[in-house]
Amino acid sequence: SFILVEGINSIVTLLILLAIGVSTFHPLATTMVGEEASTGKRMLQLGIFESGGAIGIILVTFIFGFMVEKIGWQKTCFFIALPGFFIALGFLKFKKLKITSELEGTKEVDIRYIFLVLFARGISFCCVWAILSYSAIYATDILHLHLIYSSWYLTFIFVGYIIGSIGTGYLGDQINPLKVILLTNLLMIPLVFGVSYILNPLISGFLFMLFGVFFGGLIVSQNFWLITVSNSSNRSKVFGAGFFLEGVSATLAPYLYGWLADQIGLLGIFRWATLPLVIALAFYSFIFYLNYQKILYKGIQAIDN
Repeated sequence: SFILVEGINSIVTLLILLAIGVSTFHPLATTMVGEEASTGKRMLQLGIFESGGAIGIILVTFIFGFMVEKIGWQKTCFFIALPGFFIALGFLKFKKLKITSELEGTKEVDIRYIFLVLFARGISFCCVWAILSYSAIYATDILHLHLIYSSWYLTFIFVGYIIGSIGTGYLGDQINPLKVILLTNLLMIPLVFGVSYILNPLISGFLFMLFGVFFGGLIVSQNFWLITVSNSSNRSKVFGAGFFLEGVSATLAPYLYGWLADQIGLLGIFRWATLPLVIALAFYSFIFYLNYQKILYKGIQAIDN
């Protein structure tokens, strides 16, 4: 549609409609993948699903500028959007399979605890958006790299995200996802501090990649846990609420950190960005404590793997 419209008002309207479409796809698709995934390979298939988006972002990052230069932005938008048409046709022909019984009530959790995890997820995303939004500026203004290399640091994060998503999936469905959530969130804190103190381009790039690895592990383990503790009647609502909170973080965090950057500098906001991770860690620790005390899940023992 972008190739047919003119004027800023029409473009903004299309962007809003696009945002609505994206916001409905993610919770529904994550739910569908989790429900249809093979028994024993659910975490791996969720990891592959999560990594797909990061792979797409990396590819578009590399080819978008080249295509715009060669064929113009309108044709570029057309060719980038074209695969979505065929994917949509595939979804229309998709027949929902029967949900496996292992996902129906075997690990029922009080909905309050589920939303506590979602709230912690939204808080932790405040840190993630600071890193994603200002990685390019960090590369040019702090590391004094050429503008052409500025997008590399964002690419490092997404490469790490792919590794973390698939790597966590290979851990298998038997590992306690709460342990992975706790560990990955914890390890992200020193990495964010590290990029604000270690100003070597190679080391910083490696730290950004590690950040992506643990971020990917965090998301996949959370999605796996949410799949197993929800049921078919509320699973899409749970993921919808989670992505809503992520959207709130994506809206507020860049503006807030941009204002802070004017006050305390870019390195300062990276250090302050660890605060949401610390708060989220406290919530995850509480959930983990409930599991350890065998009072998180209704009617069954805690997961000890």
